[in-house]
Amino acid sequence: MKRILSVLIWSCLFLSVGVGHAQQSSNVVDYQVTYDRVTDRYTAFVVPRYSTPNANNTGANERGGTAQFTLKVPASFLLTEITDVRGVWDKAPLRLGPGNANQDWTGSGLDPAVNYYVIGKSASETNYGPFVSGTPVALFTFRGNGCFGAISPLEAGNPFIVQADNRFSLNVANSFYSVSGQPSGGNQNPLEQFRDVTGPAAQCTLLQATPDSQTLTAGTSVTLNVLANDIRDGLPISVSSVTVTVSAPNSGTAAVNPDGTIRYTPAPGYTGPVSFSYTLCDLTQPTLCVTAGISLDVVPASNTPADLLVTKQVSQSMAAVGAAVSFTVTIQNLGPGSAVGVTALDTLTRNGAAVLQGAPVASKGSYNATSGVWTIGGLAAGESATLVLTVLIQAEGILTNTASVTATGSQDPNPANNEATACTSVPVKLCAGDEFIVSVPARYTDVRWFRNGVLFATGSSTTLTQTGVYTVESSSAGCPITGCCPIVVEDGNCCPPDLCVPFTIKKTKSRL
Repeated sequence: MKRILSVLIWSCLFLSVGVGHAQQSSNVVDYQVTYDRVTDRYTAFVVPRYSTPNANNTGANERGGTAQFTLKVPASFLLTEITDVRGVWDKAPLRLGPGNANQDWTGSGLDPAVNYYVIGKSASETNYGPFVSGTPVALFTFRGNGCFGAISPLEAGNPFIVQADNRFSLNVANSFYSVSGQPSGGNQNPLEQFRDVTGPAAQCTLLQATPDSQTLTAGTSVTLNVLANDIRDGLPISVSSVTVTVSAPNSGTAAVNPDGTIRYTPAPGYTGPVSFSYTLCDLTQPTLCVTAGISLDVVPASNTPADLLVTKQVSQSMAAVGAAVSFTVTIQNLGPGSAVGVTALDTLTRNGAAVLQGAPVASKGSYNATSGVWTIGGLAAGESATLVLTVLIQAEGILTNTASVTATGSQDPNPANNEATACTSVPVKLCAGDEFIVSVPARYTDVRWFRNGVLFATGSSTTLTQTGVYTVESSSAGCPITGCCPIVVEDGNCCPPDLCVPFTIKKTKSRL
């Protein structure tokens, strides 16, 4: 027996004992959805492929009874504010698809990123006005809770139609019935007029470009990551989704790199302000473009260098998956001069081994969690700035955090102390009979492996088959594992996931 959802259904067409059995009329229609950026509203249209009057309808206007319009939307999209244009449409349609409560779509093969709204029209007769072949006629408008991707009518033959029928005895396919669709005279079953979807999917893509500013030293080029603080549909922008163009600066030259960054080169001998702009255009909607300004301050090269020192600390040397740990990076200007245009890079969360818990805390400047760039600005001699990142651990192995610092407006006489690393050991669970091959890069020589402080292997790789605390040393570097945290292997009850460590680990077949 087919399961029936215990919900109030607006349209009688929504309940079905079979899908796709209605014969199609010779006067067909298509459905379309568009988006108006000015009103921030979507419009659902019927697009007739015939005109009135016609052989079935001698009147100038089209008239029709029941209809059904099913929307295919991103899973995060919540439909709101349905407003009738022609006909009376359901104002609280049922939301269907994977992820919705009390709906089991297991094994359906449906995309979990997509949901559906089935919007029924009252069966009372509606005057749609004149129909002209190919001319859209608005049925209703609606809004949503944000921009999450494309929205379109459900196309004919979509797998969701069969799945909804098989699982819940629901007819979710689009349908349209009018006077022109039914031959005059005689008794017969109504003929379906909906054919398919027409036009591109509706996109409410929103682009936001944020102005950028930076200080640099005269005669020194700089690469500007302008996309780092820009947004597309509420998410960080990827260079693969936009085109980037740049205007001519008032002094010097600017060019766009393939990765979307902008390379600026100051004019020889020039110091002072520089201004220009960049423009982003959406690849899917080339007419959707936004522009933001770039302000640079080219300062004379300082005769007094500023030595920047980076130090890194972690709150716990060992923690389990799911635990919270805090990394603190400190940038200190050892002098003797002032540091200008100071930025640091900390990409702790970029590889997925950890996710931020709460907002980063910077004592000076601002931190962009997406790009990992900490914009500090100037640091006087003897001045320090700190950044605290608290994260939740997501993977076993070694969680390593490296931070580096640069200054575009001053000279650093000692770049050797411009980078620092801290790490936390995350115990690896070892199943009985499992073994792991661990290795370090080939550039390390005289590699020695220790278990609980006792040498047990040499060479660039070895196999771990027992629990214990493992360390590795090399004559070409004190510790080839960045941060020098040990590999901690513990007894486990299940096969471990991929390990998050800065060296290669390969799981081999069980020895049992």
